[in-house]
Amino acid sequence: MSKILYLDTVNGISGDMTIAGLLDLGVISKEDFLRELGKLNISNEYELNVETKIESGIKGLHVDVKLLNKNGSANICKHSHKHNHSHIDEHSYTHEHGHEHGHDHHSHDHHRNIETIFDIIDKSSLNENIKINAKKVFRTIGEAEAKVHATTIDKIHFHEVGAVDSIVDVVSVCILLDMLEIDEVYASKIPVGSGFVECEHGIMPVPAPATIEILKNVPIIIGNIEGECTTPTGAAIIKTFVSKFVDNPEINPLGIGYGIGKKKFSVPNMLRTILGEKIEMQSDESSETVYEISANIDDMNPEIYSYLFKKAFNLGALDVYTQNIFMKKNRPANKLSILCSENDLDKFINFVLNETTSYGVRYQQIKRKILHREFTIVNTIYGEVRVKLGMINEKSKEIIKYKAEYEDCLLLAEKNQVPIRKIYEEVFKNIKK
Repeated sequence: MSKILYLDTVNGISGDMTIAGLLDLGVISKEDFLRELGKLNISNEYELNVETKIESGIKGLHVDVKLLNKNGSANICKHSHKHNHSHIDEHSYTHEHGHEHGHDHHSHDHHRNIETIFDIIDKSSLNENIKINAKKVFRTIGEAEAKVHATTIDKIHFHEVGAVDSIVDVVSVCILLDMLEIDEVYASKIPVGSGFVECEHGIMPVPAPATIEILKNVPIIIGNIEGECTTPTGAAIIKTFVSKFVDNPEINPLGIGYGIGKKKFSVPNMLRTILGEKIEMQSDESSETVYEISANIDDMNPEIYSYLFKKAFNLGALDVYTQNIFMKKNRPANKLSILCSENDLDKFINFVLNETTSYGVRYQQIKRKILHREFTIVNTIYGEVRVKLGMINEKSKEIIKYKAEYEDCLLLAEKNQVPIRKIYEEVFKNIKK
């Protein structure tokens, strides 16, 4: 059964809230987590404190990273919803919303670019999966910052102080997800907040430009709350790991955690994490929910349909078909229909609008039941033919129908210079044996 992590973004998401929420699930001990984090080999630069915190009467965990100065004592660096600290050509693009710094910036006058951060990750003794995912998150942040500030990713520099807590945030999340052995990560729509915040370069709109850039093609909620709810790090975690956005997940919850932030909002400032098993349909394993997208077309060159079918299947369509219809004024037309998964819905809506002459589409959620399918090879006097077997479900193995693959039959018919029906007859004769 698939293990699912559901991120219920009650009031957005940030790196430290994600760490806290994953630890609060109670599956991984703080000691085991910190031991794994120590493999990053920068423990002399920070302290990570985990404490219990109450938010709106709900007990959760709060993560606080304290950066260490050169003599090993802690500077104040309280995590809340924070932005990465990035500089471009010595000019700061630091966003410090709700992130308090009490350290001496003059004692940290170096910069770390993304290549340096990758080098730290690569030289660590963390496993390869953690390294790959951590670099994916950082690349997502870096590419967004570069686009927003009209530069290239290699010119994005993270101030040493900002880089340390960003590295700790990102790598910690990757470690915890790896230790939890999650199969899929789901999330609700992402609240991003609204209004304005003051940063080093003046007034900035919320969501911050880098955050909204990262969250392209992700369902978000703007204006839910005054203030910044989601940070670039939180957005990059969502973009990297979440495979499905759903407000009503069908899971069997096994563990629940709450990651509490520092800032105060008019709603609880928390990220709820739910660890569970995906609910499999017991009575009808072969049923699934899909979407049907359709458009009525009466003015398109019919030659284009062959192209549309081929491209749609290459893009992952579950099925493509047309029906002859009559439109207004009794004009003959075709109804083009595409079946796709929920994750591909927007992709195929845009496909129909871009590739056909239609000015609109209709779509609806439908249920479908499909047979479990397996392939076997049938030997005939003309050669081998693949045959698709249809079964009610995988467990029963009861074959209720079969079908010879047309392309195999065609190839043998041409090769042996016999009618294609002869190939089919041989297949059916041999499969009954």
